[in-house]
Order: sequence, then structure tokens, then C-alpha cells
Amino acid sequence: IGSRQTLNYQGQLTYQTADLSWAPELSLVVDDNQVLLIQQANIRNQSSSSLALNSALLHYGQSANTVRPMYKNAMASDSRMELASAPPETQYTNSEITLELAALTLPATSETLVDLGQYKAPITERQNITSAYSYPTSSTIKLNFTQQIKFKSPKDLIPGQYQTLWHKKPYYLSGNPVILENTREGANVTVTLNKSLDLRGELTLITETQNSSKTTQTWELSVENLSRQDQAYEVSHQFHQVVEGVSLRSIK
Repeated sequence: IGSRQTLNYQGQLTYQTADLSWAPELSLVVDDNQVLLIQQANIRNQSSSSLALNSALLHYGQSANTVRPMYKNAMASDSRMELASAPPETQYTNSEITLELAALTLPATSETLVDLGQYKAPITERQNITSAYSYPTSSTIKLNFTQQIKFKSPKDLIPGQYQTLWHKKPYYLSGNPVILENTREGANVTVTLNKSLDLRGELTLITETQNSSKTTQTWELSVENLSRQDQAYEVSHQFHQVVEGVSLRSIK
């Protein structure tokens, strides 16, 4: 039988626990000619007792997100939605993404939604895009357009999956989730949102000639604008041939 020694330690002790975990909840709200990027943290306390964090450092990673106590004095609240007077900065240090929170009181077996900031950015470009690939036997290819927007990231933000919401005052309509990879401040962000209902079109093979060295094809692009507004569009046509020329004949 071994003996157990008691260590009288007067300092602070930091350790990792499975009782606490967090996951980012990210939203992209499209409102007319601007976007609103909303960052929130869903912090889960899975223990049977309430927990108080003097401060917390949220470490964002693709594989796992953990809460690590920091021991700083700040205001505390145990409400469902924790609203900070000044949202924490998303910090990129040593290629690691962290956010430092104020103090929190987490009720037992609870989930607390913490505000990490909301940031607006004007939409700099909006267009409809589509892509098509020509097979040797294809003669007519129907085009399905999707709506794409571009903007600059207003701050250093959390990358990852954002839930799209369309603001139709006073309602918010849920859209498709999108992945934002580069969200550093000033970065050009391109987002493909949903299927476009404004444009329809097709690619049609007009002529084809073959000889021993090459095949020459002539394709015609037809695009119809179904809306009452001018629409920008981009068509990507892929095939295993050399493009010798492109000419614009007519637009409906």
C-alpha cells in the first residue's frame, strides 16, 4: 500500500475539462445592397452544477473547439443570450484563431449563446453565374444560373460555415449554408447564394467540322432575362478544344 502526499498549492490551476465545449454559430444576412455578418458562440455546460468563468479564451479549430479559463475580472451574466458592450476581437496569432471573452456564469446542463459581434459590409458586385461542360455527343446544354455576390470582409472574422438569411422586412428567410474561407479584414469574399430565378439560357452546337488534326465547333449562347432589371452574368464553358474567337450577337 503506497502513501499519498498532499501538496499545498496557493497559485492558480488551469486544466482542460470535458464539461465545457463550444461551437461557433455564424450567420450571413443579405439585406438589399449590403450584408450583415453575425458571429455567436454557443457554449455548453454539460456538468450538473453551474460554472463561473472569470474569463475565457475561445480557440477556434476545424477539428475541435474548447473553452480555456483565463482568470480575469469582468462582468458576469447567466442569461440565454450574453450581450457584450464591446464584442471581442477575432485574433489571428501564430496562425491560430482566438477570441477572449468577459466573465460568464453558465447554469448547469445549459447552452449559452454569446454575442461575438455583428459587422456590415456593402455588396460590391452581384451577378448570375453558371458553368457547362461539352461532351463529344452534346448538342444542346441547358444552363442553370446561381446568384453570386462579392464584398470585402469588414473585420478579422471567424471562417467556416455561415447560415444565409434573407432580410425581407420584418422577416428573415432561411437560405443555403455557405463556406467562407478567407475572412481577414479587407479580404475579397465571394459567396454563391442560391439558384437564380432571373436568368435562363442554353448553349447550342451550331456547326462541327473534323479533320485528322482537330475538331472545330461553333457554339451559340442564348440568355434570357426574366426580371425587370438589368442582370450581370458569367458563363464558364469547358471543353477540350482551343477557343479561336468569341462574338456577341444579341441579348434578350
